[in-house]
Amino acid sequence: MTNSHYLQHPLNDIHKILLHQTSNIYVLINVNAKKILRGELFNLTDAPKFRSLFHGTVLQELRDQSPFLVQIELNQYQYLTYLLENSPEHFSLIVSEHSIDRLYQHWQSLLTVYALDGDVALYKFYSPEILRPYIKACKPHEQALLLAFCDEMYLYNNHNQWVRCYKALAQEKTPLPKINTIDPHLKSAWWQLKEHHFDFMSSITESALIENLGNHLLSHHMDALQPYKNKTLSQLVNHGIQRARFYGLETREELSFFLGMMFEISPEFDEHPIIHQWLLNKNIDTSLLELVDDTPESVWDSLQNNSESPAWHQMPQAKDNILFSDNHLLSESVL
Repeated sequence: MTNSHYLQHPLNDIHKILLHQTSNIYVLINVNAKKILRGELFNLTDAPKFRSLFHGTVLQELRDQSPFLVQIELNQYQYLTYLLENSPEHFSLIVSEHSIDRLYQHWQSLLTVYALDGDVALYKFYSPEILRPYIKACKPHEQALLLAFCDEMYLYNNHNQWVRCYKALAQEKTPLPKINTIDPHLKSAWWQLKEHHFDFMSSITESALIENLGNHLLSHHMDALQPYKNKTLSQLVNHGIQRARFYGLETREELSFFLGMMFEISPEFDEHPIIHQWLLNKNIDTSLLELVDDTPESVWDSLQNNSESPAWHQMPQAKDNILFSDNHLLSESVL
């Protein structure tokens, strides 16, 4: 599994590696993220080594938007300093014993992937905002294939830290996978996106989770949402998630079930003593669907569905026990 590690001062660590020539340092940069990034790259002197991932493909005419793989040497120190100070969120740091040509060929072969439906699709692995969660979504053996020829990779996180998101283990470094050649027309691929990748990435951020659950409600509980047409759906979903997490509910399936019950049955359905105790005492492996069978019909019949219920704003009992961050809400679209 990935071993987390923080680089408090990337320049110091990189300088030691370059000075002692213990490995090579590369940056995989999305120069299209800022116009000035491309200019800074082409202002480099002393014969810098860099490769456009779009070169030699049908995307070559979009070279102004192409990501680049750049080898950092001692004479590119000023350039690296510029990147670290001005655009740390737009590139990844790679430590590798392999040549730039080998890494370049591997990253270029990932421009297209097989999507879930089997079609070939372009995929922006080179963008840190996509690569960061995707690495976490991959299993260890998938990480080793995806990041082949990388010994270590560091990405800048939301806490202003450089975090090692990948470190190759000895058994993962040998034997190395075969080098995959690029299809110039980008009509074939070798990497397969899988359902568990999407499942993980769809729930890794709060905003994505809220959006996902909101779309689920719109698709499956539209009638139950009608009394809330003058309210903001993202806020209601937000409160529902907080309420569900009080009981240790975390998966998308558990949260969507809980929210469905809040809209369809009653916003405070979980406050009924029988249901409340069931949720508090449920086994971690117990499906929430069993709640319906385990609860007498008379309990469900006694519940009142009130769209103005304080349950949308208040939590049951120990509010301090809830682990939740609402830093990333959806735009305030109204139903």
